[in-house]
Amino acid sequence: MSGMLLDKFLFESHESEVNQRLLHLLVKQGLTTIPLAFVAGLITACVFYLSTGMLRSFIWMGVLQIAQATRLYYFWGNRRKYPESSILAAQPQDIWQYSIPLCAVAVIWGLAPWVLLPATISTEQDALMCVVMFGMMAGSVPSVAPWRPVIGIWFVPLIFGVFSRFAWQGGMVGWALAVVSLVFGVTMVTFALNQHRMYVEVIRAVLDKEAMNGLLLDQSRRLQALYKERVRFFASANHDLRQPVYALTLLSATLQRDLTGHPLHPIAQRLVQATQAIGQMLNSMLELSRIDAGAVQAFPADVPVHKLFERLHQFFGPTAEANSLGLRFRGGNLWVNTDAELLLRTLSNLVDNALKHTHEGGLLVTAQTRGERIRFSVWDTGMGIDSEHFSHLFDEFYQVDNPQRDRTKGLGIGLAIVKRLAKLLNATVGMKSRLGKGSVFWVDLPKRMQASTDMEKTGNFGLFQSPEKSDQSLGLSHKLAEILVLDDEEANTDALKAWLQPYFSVVHTTTRLSQALDVATQSAGKLSIMLVDFRLADTQDGIEAVRILREAVGHPIPALLMTGDTDPKRVKQALNSGLQVFFKPVMPQQLLRAIVDLLTSKLD
Repeated sequence: MSGMLLDKFLFESHESEVNQRLLHLLVKQGLTTIPLAFVAGLITACVFYLSTGMLRSFIWMGVLQIAQATRLYYFWGNRRKYPESSILAAQPQDIWQYSIPLCAVAVIWGLAPWVLLPATISTEQDALMCVVMFGMMAGSVPSVAPWRPVIGIWFVPLIFGVFSRFAWQGGMVGWALAVVSLVFGVTMVTFALNQHRMYVEVIRAVLDKEAMNGLLLDQSRRLQALYKERVRFFASANHDLRQPVYALTLLSATLQRDLTGHPLHPIAQRLVQATQAIGQMLNSMLELSRIDAGAVQAFPADVPVHKLFERLHQFFGPTAEANSLGLRFRGGNLWVNTDAELLLRTLSNLVDNALKHTHEGGLLVTAQTRGERIRFSVWDTGMGIDSEHFSHLFDEFYQVDNPQRDRTKGLGIGLAIVKRLAKLLNATVGMKSRLGKGSVFWVDLPKRMQASTDMEKTGNFGLFQSPEKSDQSLGLSHKLAEILVLDDEEANTDALKAWLQPYFSVVHTTTRLSQALDVATQSAGKLSIMLVDFRLADTQDGIEAVRILREAVGHPIPALLMTGDTDPKRVKQALNSGLQVFFKPVMPQQLLRAIVDLLTSKLD
């Protein structure tokens, strides 16, 4: 029923436009016939003058050419008034200006058998007139077919003129030619009507297609708008979530440090573990944003596979052992030319996903050559996956067996990250699974890949951090100089001050750029480093704030840019700033390590 209503709607909405385009076609094709019509009139008059010697042939031609000139004048005026660029939007409605001159031309041609033939005619002259009139009828079909009334206006005078002349002539030959003329004329009218219907069907089909394309384009725009709104919402929500988590991460690490040897220290450790778990989930969302922003590029090099397997065992061996699962590797004697870090992150997501869904047995990670490619596979003895889920497994936030959204099973974006990273590596991903038997996920990589040269390689931003170092291992034998913190979230500045206080002589915390400028001016010679948030309450962002603060103190103070943004455009802007960027919630020890390294490199 909906299809019938759509067809009716399209038919009604197209009817006026069909007529507009038919009229446009009539005028356009009519103009192309004018030169031929002038030539046809001239040749016809000359031929019959030579055949009959009657001067009225030229009188007939003169009248005909005047009528043709009137048509030409209309065409020129129509073109000036309705140029080709706007003719479909503003088509002339005064069809009578076209029809009256055409009717005059038709009448003049219909009089041709009466004017050009003498009273006593020969068979040759009859045949010549038939050729001329039949040729005029046949040749005019395409030019008059677009507009149905014009078909009658043109053909009726021609058919009546030739039929009546031969019928008046009488005799067997005359009546035979009259009947043939009538049959031929009716046949040409039929052809013209059929061509008219073809024009209508073609134009209507084109309009239907244009209408459907318009609907699809509109729907596509709506979907794009919804997608952008979804991205904006998740980016904003993710940014807002990262602020309190960042403060919580700093405060929990501070408690863990300050409660060393205290009975509450184990509780502080659990608090740190909980905040780190939340941070890892937010980092997974950040990973998607960074890839979509184009901030992750592949830099291939020759990599021994056994080194990748050693890192995987280092990351996931303890987890597998804690859950009484086996974790074996095979094929480590191979080499592959690829980006080691991106491949490691890809395989880590596959292994992590397999561990979450395997409760007995274990995992097998393999590498094997397949022609010019190398396949890395992760096999598990887990519960398996029903085939109905296969097409959605690599979609964002899709989880097969987690209707309760248990956070220990992740967010459902690990395989989405795998798919994006595989594209960066010029690799393909695939999987097979049998319910109750287990699954295998694989990545097929070329043995060699082309390097990317348009962007500096970025770090992993704590995705695979080394074990955190203690304060002593950082080499802090004395307190560092003063540090300036600029963050519009007061909870973050308080948490940073609590964490950094033991390591710096003074920690200046500010929430506005004006406050930071006052501190920078007063402590210009003492400030050693700045921690600046990317998104500030001021009109300037963190990048601009760093520039202004450096100008205020007169030299380039080392600075770290902190951000909780995951919007791809803002992530790219931060990464292209030239500053070292950390994404909230950054691990406190990692932040302290970066500060020490930055100050050490400055001294060097």
